[in-house]
Order: sequence, then C-alpha cells, then structure tokens
Amino acid sequence: MNYYSRDNRRLAELRRTHEDLGKIQCAAGAKYAAKVAVLCDYDNEWDGIEDKWHGPLRGRSMDALFKALQRAHIPFDFVNIDDAGTSAPLGGYDAVFYPHPTIITEARTAQLEAYVQAGGRLVIGCRAGYKDINGQCPMTPMPGLLAKLTGCTVEEFTFLGPADAPESIRWGGESVPAPDFNDVLHPETAACAVLGTYVGNYYDGKPGLTAHPFGSGAVYAFGAVFTEAAVRRFTELLGVSCPEAGLELPEGVELAVREQPDGRRFVFLLNYLAQPQTIRLRGGAYRDLLTGRALAETETLEPYGVLVLENL
Repeated sequence: MNYYSRDNRRLAELRRTHEDLGKIQCAAGAKYAAKVAVLCDYDNEWDGIEDKWHGPLRGRSMDALFKALQRAHIPFDFVNIDDAGTSAPLGGYDAVFYPHPTIITEARTAQLEAYVQAGGRLVIGCRAGYKDINGQCPMTPMPGLLAKLTGCTVEEFTFLGPADAPESIRWGGESVPAPDFNDVLHPETAACAVLGTYVGNYYDGKPGLTAHPFGSGAVYAFGAVFTEAAVRRFTELLGVSCPEAGLELPEGVELAVREQPDGRRFVFLLNYLAQPQTIRLRGGAYRDLLTGRALAETETLEPYGVLVLENL
C-alpha cells in the first residue's frame, strides 16, 4: 500500500485474496499430488558450477523438463536424493527423471535400484556415473555404479562442436533432438534393447537410447541433453499424462492437483497469461470453490485468473 490512507487497487486485490482464501479453507493442508519426479542433488549441482563437462547440461535439461511437463499439465515434484536416504520416498512415483547424475554413490544407487525393482521407471541422461563423491573419476566404464541398472555402458562420448550439424536420435520413426553432448551407448546384456540410434556425425547408427528391464520396472538411458521434444516423447512412452483427462487446457494455464487424506480432491487452474484463456470440461462436472457455481462445458479464465475446482 502507499503512504497515505486512501483505498487503491493493491488494497482491493489484497481484500479479494483474503476472501478467496476463506472460500478454499477446505483445501488447506491438502497434499500436492504428482506421479512424476525430477531428481536433484547438491553434490552434482555444486560440482557442475566448475565442471563444464556436465554443469551447463543440467540447466538445459532441467529447463526442458520443467517446460514440457508444465505445458502438458503433468504435475511433478523436484525430489532431492542423498546418501542418508532423507529424500522423499520414490515409491509413489510412476516415473522418475535423473537428468545427469555425474556423481553417484552406492547409497543413491541402492535407492534407485529399490525403486525400479518394485516397478518404477527411471530415465537417466548423458554424463552419468563418471565421478565418485570426491569428484574423482574411477577407472570404470561409464555410467559406473549405474551400469547394473542401465544394462549398458558408454562406448565413447563427445561434445558437439560449433562446426557439427544438429544431432538427433531416430526413435520409432520420429527424429528427436540430441543436442550439446552425446554418449554412444553399448548394450552389455541381451535384455538391454536399443530404442533409438544417432543420425549424423561419425557415430551415425550407433545406439543413443536404450531400455533395460530391472526387476518389475525399467531403466531408460538417453545419451544426450533433454529437450522439450524428448521429454514429450518420454511421457508418451511412460504413459504419464494430465491426471484430469476431462480437462482441455491451453499451454499457458497451469494445473495443480491437491488431495486430502479423506480422498477429497481439488484442481487448481492458474492463467499465467495477460490474455483470457478458454478451457473445456469434457469428462466430468466441476464446481468452482471461489464462485460456488457449477462450470459449463466451456469456460473463460480471465487474465491471471484462478479457478479452484472440485468434482460434483
């Protein structure tokens, strides 16, 4: 507010926010519901500040994961993983992305193995497993401790230089970008299947994407930096999608789902754009907690507007 006692727009917005919070008290304490996790860890983030062989790659992959999942309206968690096992349990996630786990330890590997063994699906990017916790490079084939999970090793690797043409991976009839850095993968077991091969450069036709069954789950090794196109392709492969199938939402509208222990479920829709957005409700009946009204099949969400939905 300003330094005088007059009403203004900011005070009006503050009053509206206060009123809206009162209308959604039933959602207080509800847990954010996500079936996809993106793993982070302090050691790789810190090490990547100085090591240009993996640090810049992490930022690009994290950006692509965030944008692709948000635009597809797939709720996800950033989950910290550490040796002490104090990170959030992974068992509740259908799919886990670990973009570039350069530093890996036996304790973290054991957590990942337990997750996949029980039916989880893990996706790992390039530059994985070539350092220990001290930042040293053991004389073992990459991805080091993760090789048992991936079922493959890295035959060779390279940064893409400024004179190189854009690289891609041919994956099921589709060409997926494989920018910045490429691991050439080598299956070590008969169970490790090649899903995609590089197109172009001197390693044309070599494996760039593999799938390896492990216990009741599977591990996918992707030999490049993640792009939005690659993440979208993985969501299709893993069968993860918007949890509210009846909603058709523009990319600029964020979806978040929160659940109470009693099963009561709330869907938050946030318009991040300065233009009104049209949403469509095809497969269910919803009530907006902020207005108390049942929604029509087609609704307009005002600029920077919010809807808090509950199934009727």
